[in-house]
Amino acid sequence: MRFSVVISTFNRRPLLTKCLEAVFCQEYPKNLYEVLVVDDGSTDDAREYLSSINRTNFYYFLESHNGPAKSRNFGIQKSKGEFIAFFDGDNLMHNDYLFKVIDFFKSNLITGGKTFLKILSRKIIFLILVLLKIISLMSL
Repeated sequence: MRFSVVISTFNRRPLLTKCLEAVFCQEYPKNLYEVLVVDDGSTDDAREYLSSINRTNFYYFLESHNGPAKSRNFGIQKSKGEFIAFFDGDNLMHNDYLFKVIDFFKSNLITGGKTFLKILSRKIIFLILVLLKIISLMSL
């Protein structure tokens, strides 16, 4: 498993549908990424919606309401991917997002504004993509 997309959500049912449609429309091979949705105790109809999704690369977890940080940490524990991409239930992912992330790692450029985790031998190494490219830092 190359990627784990961990989505934390709380009472975002209408937006969550669009979020998951975008994730499931990835051009990246479906067998190389998994989608884990951690519901932080939603009181809307998210539980019914998420329980009805039947995909081989989709996992749904219901937790008590403890906030997004705990939901993300739970998602990390359950993930199998080499890389973890965090999203919230109201975020949209472009259909080539996972390909672009791999390209960023291959190019050795530091860029963006997202945080990814790489899991190696169950130890977490934080790879933070900062807002400025390293080239722009060198030109200062």
